[in-house]
Amino acid sequence: NGKSGRNKNLLLNVNAEQCTLDGWAIFGSIEAVTTSSRTKNNKCYFSATGGKALMSQIVNVSDDAVKWFRHNKGEIYISAEGDHVLIRITLLNSANKVVQNYTLGPLISEHESKLMYNQRKISSVYNETTTIKTEVIFERIDGLYGNIFLSIEQL
Repeated sequence: NGKSGRNKNLLLNVNAEQCTLDGWAIFGSIEAVTTSSRTKNNKCYFSATGGKALMSQIVNVSDDAVKWFRHNKGEIYISAEGDHVLIRITLLNSANKVVQNYTLGPLISEHESKLMYNQRKISSVYNETTTIKTEVIFERIDGLYGNIFLSIEQL
């Protein structure tokens, strides 16, 4: 599950190239589509098909394997690929209350989806953080999303 080491992705099924939405809660109309063009090399992307839509995933970081990260000894990093999407990262405590909230984007590229954030630090890990909620928010029908990598790194 990626929780026990450095540079491990905490999220499940983050590579759209698998052409499946497994691991994500979907709100609205989103599908995995194959895009064929010379520049995109027949890649698969997640795409909103009915206007505004959202993909969401919650990762539990309260187990013993990551406790040392949660005592102000860790930082959260993100890498993401997409067009016309927002990415919201919410740190939650054990009572499901918001500890901190970050919104990145919109990710906009005029030509094709590409890596828009590469190992960008978004937060320190606060002591009370037990879960991290990741949301990909499609603002319009032609929004595309390819890959996302969420990690906790030791300071």
